[in-house]
Amino acid sequence: MNKIFALGLLLLSCFVAIGQNQPNDCADAITICGNGSFSSNSTGPGDTQEISSCGGFESNSIWLKVNIVQTGTLGFDLIPDDPSLVVDYDFWVFPANAVCGSLGSPIRCCTTNPLAAGLSNNHTGMYGSTTITQSGPGANGNGYVRWLNVTAGQSYYIAIDRPSGSGGFQINWTGTATTGTGAFPTPPTANDLGEVRTCSTTPNIGIFDLGALRPQINADQVNNTITFHATNADAVDGVSPLGNIISNTSNPQQIFARVVNNSSGCFTVTDFTLVVYPVPNVTVSASQLVVCPGQSFNITFSGTPNANFHYSINGGSPQSAILNAGGNFVLPQTISANTTYSLIDASIVNSSGVVVCSQTLNGSVTVNLSTPLTVGASTNSPICANQDGIIVLNGSANASVQYTIQGNPTTQNVVLDATGEATITLPSLTSNTNYTIISVTDPNAPFCVFPINFQDTINVSPIPQVTAPQPMEVCAPGFGIFDLDSNNAAISGGNTAYTITYHFTQADAQNDTASLTSPYQSISANQTVYVRVESASNGACVSYTTLNLVTSQSPTVSPATPLEECADNFDGYAYFDLTPAGVEILNGQSGLTITYHSTQAAAEFGVNAIANPTNYHSILGTVYASVVQTGTTTNCRSVVPIQLIVHPRPAIPVMTAYELCDDDTDGLQVFDLTSKDLEATGGDTTLTTAYYLSSTDAQSGNNPIASPATFGNTTPNSQPVWVAVITGFGCRSIASFNVVVNPLPVLSTDPSDFEATECEETPGNAWFHLDEIATAITAGASGYTVVFYETGPEAQSGSGTPLASPYPSPDNNTIHARITNAATGCWTTASVLLHVIPAPIATPPAPLAECDVNNDGFATFDLTATIQAIESALTDVTVTVHETPQDAEFGVNAVPNTNAYNNLTANGQTLYLRVKSDLTDCYDIVTVQLIVNPTPVATAPADYELCDDGTSDTDGIATFNLNTKAAEIYGTLDPAQYSLAFYADAANAAAGTNAITNPMSYQSSTATVYARVTNTVTGCYDVVALNLIVNPLP
Repeated sequence: MNKIFALGLLLLSCFVAIGQNQPNDCADAITICGNGSFSSNSTGPGDTQEISSCGGFESNSIWLKVNIVQTGTLGFDLIPDDPSLVVDYDFWVFPANAVCGSLGSPIRCCTTNPLAAGLSNNHTGMYGSTTITQSGPGANGNGYVRWLNVTAGQSYYIAIDRPSGSGGFQINWTGTATTGTGAFPTPPTANDLGEVRTCSTTPNIGIFDLGALRPQINADQVNNTITFHATNADAVDGVSPLGNIISNTSNPQQIFARVVNNSSGCFTVTDFTLVVYPVPNVTVSASQLVVCPGQSFNITFSGTPNANFHYSINGGSPQSAILNAGGNFVLPQTISANTTYSLIDASIVNSSGVVVCSQTLNGSVTVNLSTPLTVGASTNSPICANQDGIIVLNGSANASVQYTIQGNPTTQNVVLDATGEATITLPSLTSNTNYTIISVTDPNAPFCVFPINFQDTINVSPIPQVTAPQPMEVCAPGFGIFDLDSNNAAISGGNTAYTITYHFTQADAQNDTASLTSPYQSISANQTVYVRVESASNGACVSYTTLNLVTSQSPTVSPATPLEECADNFDGYAYFDLTPAGVEILNGQSGLTITYHSTQAAAEFGVNAIANPTNYHSILGTVYASVVQTGTTTNCRSVVPIQLIVHPRPAIPVMTAYELCDDDTDGLQVFDLTSKDLEATGGDTTLTTAYYLSSTDAQSGNNPIASPATFGNTTPNSQPVWVAVITGFGCRSIASFNVVVNPLPVLSTDPSDFEATECEETPGNAWFHLDEIATAITAGASGYTVVFYETGPEAQSGSGTPLASPYPSPDNNTIHARITNAATGCWTTASVLLHVIPAPIATPPAPLAECDVNNDGFATFDLTATIQAIESALTDVTVTVHETPQDAEFGVNAVPNTNAYNNLTANGQTLYLRVKSDLTDCYDIVTVQLIVNPTPVATAPADYELCDDGTSDTDGIATFNLNTKAAEIYGTLDPAQYSLAFYADAANAAAGTNAITNPMSYQSSTATVYARVTNTVTGCYDVVALNLIVNPLP
């Protein structure tokens, strides 16, 4: 039986081709060229029994050969496809570079039976976890022996045998030789083609050109040879190659391609699938070739099952669809015109969505739409009531017409005759009648019903119903003019569907000729005209009546004189008594009735009379008197216009108060009221004025003030007065205002408020704050304006230059104030005496400077000497120190520690010294500047070493030039700004006393001296030590 072997886990199989015999002998061994899987036709022990060691022999064997290209360890795991322990595999590995026929003894072998050995699985192979080189037979061993140490260039034969069980196996190569590029030569490339397709009209049978596939499998056709095989075993063994042109034997069919490297003999096997797809075909048909409008039908596409296809409708853009598994696709349709459905192409698409077979198609089917029928209708409309309505239908011969009358839900049918005509008669109609042509049915197949939905009305006009009009009466000296049309509503009863005309004779009315125009002037005092009333919708429907025209005479009246009144306010209206004009119009006649009207039209007809003619409120214009014979019904009136004249009242403003100042505190003054004339009249010289003590007198004009130019108020401080402004016609307006006597400003009653004192600022002079003096003399009253002058006359007149504040003045100087009430303008004056109090005047002290010992910008200052110097220079004073000018001004927050004050602002600060007199409240403020000077930072020099002087001088003393250390001590300091001195001890260096006088030739034993670097401007210094070392001579 055939044995199937699988090596490795990849899909590609890589071997060396030795021949076309089964590989069950050493001479026919398959050389391993890489990890992979394969199958073989080999069966039995081969032609020669070549194994007799390790307690085993060949039963069903396969021989492998491995060529080593990478040095290292090499092992493998042989894993049977069937995990049953009854499946037993054995193997033998022969020495390196052995040759068939003289293989020698195997260097590795394993014939352990997994079932007999009680193993957990049936795996076998070589690994690095054991040192034994052979295992078995039977229950001996665990199925594994030690792996090989291989060297590049070596080759090994391996025989694998299955003495019991069936099925294939896998080999997984292990060891360091398999790392990187692997232990074996590189096999040739064999590309995976996947699916190879062809199209055929014969189901499942197609022709394939395998030769054309070679470049796709491996493009190098010079160095490689490709053959095709029906089975993997044939491909592995290199037997039974297929021809270049083949027909498939199944659909789908698997084909194996063997790629052999012509130099190395390595080969690779790949597989692909032959698939035959049908050439698709589709036909099209319609369920009906002629359809009615709106009728649904089906277009059916039939053909190759699951075929994709394209079609168009009336040559439009292509549309796509897919036939179902039964080979059908149904397209429901409804059309509005003749429509053609045309096939374009069909295709077969695989599972990846790729078109594998296609065909151009040209089949089509056309569905025609039945030609719509129409129906025409005409009537004898309009008709008069009780006539027959006639409907005549016209259309296609023998067509059936469905209709309804007056929307009746029960429809009726009529069939057109051979000429396409039918008549419907509606007897004795009394009102408008609607009819609807619903549809028409084609007498030919497919008997389509076409909706018409035509509606129309047979208009039925009633005989007009008329009412005889009342006689028309007008007033005129001769023949009257009559508005004939004003009778239309009465005649027709308000029916606007009637047409009414007026005629001179009955014949004209009946013939509808010579109609009279309105308004119409009669030809006699009493005249009859004839009225024709016809239906507007049907002029044949007519009724008749008559109208009497009567002309009467109007009363004789006199004209009226215009009526004049003053306006009651400023809107142009006035109240009129119209009855005096009525007396004038009647002129003593009796038997007449007079009414008054706001319009002439109302007066003409005697309507809407004015209800209160004795108190009629009106603007400038005309009213009308209507005079008629008492008791008459003719409405024959005489109308007389009455002109109404409204005289306007003069406009008068809101008057301002008339104010004067009280010169003697009695609240009384003399006022010139005529000075208010211009304000009251606005400068209009046509107006006159008068002044009154009450509103009543001002309205009536009684009791005017006799002497308005010298009016003295009788009520102190304030009194009302009324002014009347009068037009030439006598219309007047009044307004009131107050005469006011305003008091003079009230000053302080304390005499001390009129004397001011200030501390001396400069010798003999002080600055006086005039605003404080103003507050004092007015006792703090608001509403006053105070201006100071040097002289009394200037204060009285308010002229001259006002004094500025603060005002500099010597002692015992008098200034003068003008105090004005800002609201009333009333003013008075006052004198103020100025006194200057002697005050301390301190000399500003010199700045204080301190050195900053740690250069942080802060230092401690002793202010005691500065304070004592000021207090000594000025007797009877006390000095306090403050950090802000405000604290110094108010004498608060004095500095407590004046002998050890630490500045608050880095590098410097200003302090404020308040120098206050012990005898008065006067004080002076001066500033002192605190200056923090930085301390220089000297550089500590390196030790200064010299040898003991001379060859015989061993006293340990040498002569040092200390100045040679100057640059080192100065460091980054500028020598131009600093001085340098040396001292024998630290105390003198800190005090700056007893400096070394001969620094350039200073004799010393080993000792320490001190260098002091001093800022020549500020005096701040730093001290560093300098070690002097005298080294003894050798």
